[in-house]
Amino acid sequence: MKTNATQTVRLEQRDVFDTRPTLDREGGRDVAMDDHSVRRIPATWRWGYLGATFTSFGVSTAMVYPLSGALYTAGLGFAPAMVGALVTTVYTLAVCYYIIRHVINEGINSDLLSRSTFGYIGSALNSLLYATVCGFYFAAEGSVMAHALHESVRAVPYWGWAVMTSASFIVIGLFGMVLLSKVQWITLCLYFISGVIALYALFAGWDDRVSMHNAQAWWAAAENAKPWDVWSVLEAVSGYIGVLGAILAVFNMDVARFIRREDRGFGAIVFVIVNTIFPVLLMYSVGILLLAASGQPDPGVSLVRLIGTFGLVVTLVTQVRINLLNLYGGTLGLSNFFARIFGFVPGRQFWVVPFLAIATMIILTPFREHFGLVTIYISIFLCAWVSTLIGERVFVRDRYQLPSWSEVRRAYLADWNVVGLVSMWVPVAVACVMGTGVFGRASHALAVPFSIVVPFFLPGVVAAILGRERLVHAYLRRSIDVPPATEETLACVACTKRFHRSDFALCPFHQNQWICSSCCMAEVRCQTMCGADAEVRLTVPVLEQT
Repeated sequence: MKTNATQTVRLEQRDVFDTRPTLDREGGRDVAMDDHSVRRIPATWRWGYLGATFTSFGVSTAMVYPLSGALYTAGLGFAPAMVGALVTTVYTLAVCYYIIRHVINEGINSDLLSRSTFGYIGSALNSLLYATVCGFYFAAEGSVMAHALHESVRAVPYWGWAVMTSASFIVIGLFGMVLLSKVQWITLCLYFISGVIALYALFAGWDDRVSMHNAQAWWAAAENAKPWDVWSVLEAVSGYIGVLGAILAVFNMDVARFIRREDRGFGAIVFVIVNTIFPVLLMYSVGILLLAASGQPDPGVSLVRLIGTFGLVVTLVTQVRINLLNLYGGTLGLSNFFARIFGFVPGRQFWVVPFLAIATMIILTPFREHFGLVTIYISIFLCAWVSTLIGERVFVRDRYQLPSWSEVRRAYLADWNVVGLVSMWVPVAVACVMGTGVFGRASHALAVPFSIVVPFFLPGVVAAILGRERLVHAYLRRSIDVPPATEETLACVACTKRFHRSDFALCPFHQNQWICSSCCMAEVRCQTMCGADAEVRLTVPVLEQT
């Protein structure tokens, strides 16, 4: 029977993640295509913070931000919509900076960050729901493309344009972060130039249907919306703070993890400010202005009316920019889910077509008619996820001397971590009931704030109830084995490829040889025998700086 005894051992940082100074980039076509979707980013695949910042800027140029500004203003009024944007901006700056510094340091994406908080199997549901959320974002952006195309060429029905635009992503979606970065940089200049032209056209009155003459009192847009009160403000905050605020903390991890560890201070500040202020506040406000100027909420339609064919081109380019990132994030989520639950590791690009099929089905539903309600539920999930990740690190790890890093290797992780699971999913269940409005408007408006506050503090309560001995076993399956100190990279016994020492575990199924994390994840024959070894003495590692 496995012993419950614990002892404290000391590990160097290089034993659990790659601390080498940034090295020359290495990797062939397979690395460029898959981008380390199920393992840490090594020092040989990092780049500068400006490159990462403007790759992620594809999110900032998404049409869903001005679309949201218009839809929330139309439904709730200008004042609640703007207060919601201001609160979301402050919240997003804080949570993004905390999390982005962490993922840059360790080179991990949102899935890998979540594994030690929720458990190896427990975090799989987060990956699946994240992929679904990315599908919703893809659908929101894809609908803007389809409406803009239909405005220009009405002979093709909306659904036809929706299917064709989704299908157009199949080939380019097969490539990884290297091509994605190039596409974002190439299209960035076109985006800014078009923005200047569109604003000039708006003020110069090029089209009577979209004119500043109509928007002289743009702050009074949707004056017949709900009354200005605390509940309308909370509804605006609730709808916006998660679906376009907390999502940045999750979504930007997939890009920020590529930043060099040496840049995690100033580089993280630049990355967060640029990718928060511009979309959450500035582009949201532009959406309200376009609503007042045109009387309709779709920014793609407004651009086509303002600058014609060039407006259509700009709309399509901006949607390609963001939807490539949505596609990238969604396929990462599917890749991680099926790798953990079924040991199926075909590579991220395998999931491009299934993801696009799901996203297209969402586009063809009348989801815009229920935009506010849908975003409330997405916000509940995203805000609870982010709050649990932060609260568990603030109130549990240091206090109980648990691993301060995010363990990602299957061999060392418990399948379920009750701290994260209870802290996130119990409040989510309660908040979803509140969000239905069955208990009144106040309950509905407080659903998302509840999913922010409670999951942040609950990890400390759950940890206190469990006690330290049970906590250790919630975070670690077995003792952590360390490769020889002289070895910086090792060859995997299964795939024969070389990776950094922090990617390996000693595998009893493979005759006590070193196996990389990806091959360990894909190995289903072993029945995780390493965690059931009676001789294993569980350790509580403490990190030391190198």
